Amino acid sequence: EVIYKVILDNAIMSGKIFDIVSAYNKVIRYYIDIGQFEIADFYLRRMIDTTNFKEIERIRLFGDVLEECFEIISGGVKESAELWKWAKPYLKIRTNMYGNLYTKGIVAAKTVGDFYAVELEQEYIDWKKKVGLK
Repeated sequence: EVIYKVILDNAIMSGKIFDIVSAYNKVIRYYIDIGQFEIADFYLRRMIDTTNFKEIERIRLFGDVLEECFEIISGGVKESAELWKWAKPYLKIRTNMYGNLYTKGIVAAKTVGDFYAVELEQEYIDWKKKVGLK
């Protein structure tokens, strides 16, 4: 835990967006993995409030940010609808979707009661057919 925070502090000092987001992801992933969704939520919101994702929103690293966001929403944190409101537009315009992003997005949409889950489920079925999965 401490090492991740040191890495995060160093990344923030470097000012490099890729390093900063990667370090935040490590901290957030750590707390998700141990079931501490409220702490993961704190770091995710801090990253959202202080980071311009423009440089990375089309690469896999940003997909990881969205996945973690969806896991935090599904973990039952307070004000999860606010996180969904932030993440949903990115999900709708994302062109490089993949299985985990679909499945976690679907669960998050259902968690907040968004009927977009139905559309995502259909997109996921279509995507699986396209890539040859059953």
